[in-house]
Amino acid sequence: MSVWHDLIRRLEQHLAECRKDLELLESGQMQHRERRDGGAWVDTTQREIDWHKKTIGMFEGLIRKNTENRQMASELAFGDRLQSHAFVWPSSLRLTE
Repeated sequence: MSVWHDLIRRLEQHLAECRKDLELLESGQMQHRERRDGGAWVDTTQREIDWHKKTIGMFEGLIRKNTENRQMASELAFGDRLQSHAFVWPSSLRLTE
């Protein structure tokens, strides 16, 4: 198993998990709440839904880009140009808010 294959497989696993959580949140089977300063619980489910939708798009883009990189790496047969097609992970990307 190549590094690319393993990376893509793990991204696909995270994507599936995120989609499952989004389905539960949107259906009302799961809710998200936070405790505020005064001790009261506040429903933050919609914020979690929005975050999951954004994260799903990010994972889909990473899978697509790294699938392309894996194909290029195979075609280049590990030549000098391989380094210019390394794994792409945006520096501005944050998985938590």
